[in-house]
Amino acid sequence: MLLTALLVPPVLALELEGRSCGVRTRNALRVDCTAVTDRPATVTWLAQPIGGGDRSVAHSEGGGRLHSGTLVGLAPETAYRIRVSAQSDATGEQATTRSVLLQTDPLPSELALTIDVTSSGSYDADRILVETGCGVDRLVVIDGRGTVLWYEDFDSFGTVHPFLAGFSWTEDDTVLAILGKERLVELTWTGTHVLDWTRAAGELSRYVHHEVARADGTTTVATAEAYEYDGDTWVMDGIQVFDADGTLSVDWDLTQIYDPSTDPSSGGAYWHSVIGSHAEDYAHLNSWHQSGDTWLMSLHNLDTVVAVNGDTSDPAFGELLWTLDGSQAGGDLLLTSTSGVTTELSFANQHHAWFTEDGALMLYDNREGRRESSRILTIEIDEAAGLADITAVQDLGTRCAKKGSSAITESGHLLASCATDDSIREYDTSGALVWQATFTCDDGSDPSDTSRALPITPTGW
Repeated sequence: MLLTALLVPPVLALELEGRSCGVRTRNALRVDCTAVTDRPATVTWLAQPIGGGDRSVAHSEGGGRLHSGTLVGLAPETAYRIRVSAQSDATGEQATTRSVLLQTDPLPSELALTIDVTSSGSYDADRILVETGCGVDRLVVIDGRGTVLWYEDFDSFGTVHPFLAGFSWTEDDTVLAILGKERLVELTWTGTHVLDWTRAAGELSRYVHHEVARADGTTTVATAEAYEYDGDTWVMDGIQVFDADGTLSVDWDLTQIYDPSTDPSSGGAYWHSVIGSHAEDYAHLNSWHQSGDTWLMSLHNLDTVVAVNGDTSDPAFGELLWTLDGSQAGGDLLLTSTSGVTTELSFANQHHAWFTEDGALMLYDNREGRRESSRILTIEIDEAAGLADITAVQDLGTRCAKKGSSAITESGHLLASCATDDSIREYDTSGALVWQATFTCDDGSDPSDTSRALPITPTGW
């Protein structure tokens, strides 16, 4: 027995033979780390601000000796202690933790922002994905203190200073973005490209704008195409749905429910830059939302919200279910307020129509061209009775004459963006303002429109 024991080689402790971390050259808030272990293992990097604050975690894939990972969710110009640890894939044995000291870089000049935050009471603002930037469009994530924790400039897609026409956070914990009017991209928080579709390469058959979403593996995007009506060119919005493999499965547009030659529209110049000055923007669809088998769309130029049959298996797919006319000059539903929360029974140039989990319609009433403040309406739809009952109104206290969005946080607070004054506001369930962030550019220029603000809960930060 003694001889057998002597012949068994001793078990050596798992060793971290090397480790390093460095700020990515083209992104001040992404830190790329590498490590080497003496046998196959999984490596974890844990970044902790030396002065205290939120941590960030990154993991290697495991299965080898050479390891890499990227830390995100870091604050600019902040010193971090990055603890590096490893665990053997075969035995579970852990290596001794070692540290790397590192300081993140300053934000680029395009994000030389002052984010003025005021708060009172409890608020939910923690991770908010929003468009901003000085002179150019950037996507950023800020926390409740107004610190920028992540940003993307899209230069890695070969598009310098792109116009950001729409974006969303997906069920896959990725970011979808519409660049210009002919490109759709998707990336991870670490900057890895997931997809890059363009009209030029043929992945997109129509122009794209304003709205993109991912649900149950399918990707939906708002589209546009020019049509001729009695010698006039009208750009009609639509919706395309792509399966997980990129196959186009649904192609629908407003020509199925509107005829510009008989239905009036004020038109608009949104598509002049890519189609020509002869092409009038008919409805300007600025939001799309699906709830069950219903598609809900906001048509800005028509002051109208429409619901369409979104059940693709139904022979009546794509047909109009009801129309809500903000001017009350037509439509199928009558605006009312049985509780008396408002006497302003109208809306104008609205944005971001969507259904809450309770089935209520949330609508951002810009009230463009009016003297009243913009507001967010909660509307109960009774299709059978032909009523749209306004049950709650959140006055924003300012005129957001361009764009805006609304969202409900985990505790039921209302998060609202306003592109006119470059701000995000959070209201508690009583309607009290509990948090506000306002963006200004240090060079005196106007920030990009805060057209939408999304509360997010990214994983792996």
